[in-house]
Amino acid sequence: MGALDREMARQQRTGTVLSVAILDLDHFKHINDTFGHDVGDQVLRHLGEILKGRLRGYDVAGRIGGEEFGLLFPDTELADAVTVCTSLRDQIRDCKVATSAGPINFTASFGVAELDEQYPDPATALIEADRLLYVAKRKGRDRVASTLDASLAPLQPSYVDVCTQTVKRKVTQQ
Repeated sequence: MGALDREMARQQRTGTVLSVAILDLDHFKHINDTFGHDVGDQVLRHLGEILKGRLRGYDVAGRIGGEEFGLLFPDTELADAVTVCTSLRDQIRDCKVATSAGPINFTASFGVAELDEQYPDPATALIEADRLLYVAKRKGRDRVASTLDASLAPLQPSYVDVCTQTVKRKVTQQ
């Protein structure tokens, strides 16, 4: 969250673009329940290596909780962030993680948003990315959802207001 605040301040200062994404491993609970938490941790470490190897030095990836990760793409328009997330999704899908329980495949879903007039602050952009993540999951998982998909209606202002207040309270409490 600190990195998001710093990038947001930089974006406002310089007028550059900033995109955010939330990545969630599909059916991760099944991996933990079937193979144990140690194997789940091995999968998470492997995902970390994929992110580290594929993202630019100034992009930011951080674990939000459980199997959910936040991604920041400074100086990156939405279409380019979607391209990066699609490439990450493909690499994740195609990998076999060597674990103590044998090789494991896994997939991930992504929600991607850009900070712009409609989502002008980190809280609303993250809320939109999270909403889009759940759209990707509802549409079958192992996919990237963004506002570039014309069939996805944007958040309604009243919903954004309620969620923004909830996010701000959680961030303040931490």
